Amino acid sequence: MQTAVTLRDVHATNGDGGIFYIQSIRSINISPPGSTISTYQNFSVAFPNSGSFLYSISRGASISLSNSDLSCMMNAPNYNTDLSNYLLKPDQMAKIGGAIYVQDAVKV
Repeated sequence: MQTAVTLRDVHATNGDGGIFYIQSIRSINISPPGSTISTYQNFSVAFPNSGSFLYSISRGASISLSNSDLSCMMNAPNYNTDLSNYLLKPDQMAKIGGAIYVQDAVKV
């Protein structure tokens, strides 16, 4: 990126990746120039989607993120449904991520 970004109050109601959804890329740098700071506040995705800030399914991607202030939207927990996602069998792999979900990357 060539500029600092300020983004607030983003909620994705359908799909994954509230701010960035990366399907196919070799390399990406999500960092503002110099000592400036990018600010991303109050963002989320609808459950059961994942990666409220960044969601990547790009194989072999190199993802760089620096000088960024991330503040996710707080959600009140629903213990009946939320706990079921954490009680996985040992052979299962979690498919959800909080702010950042990276499925297959070379370098993050």
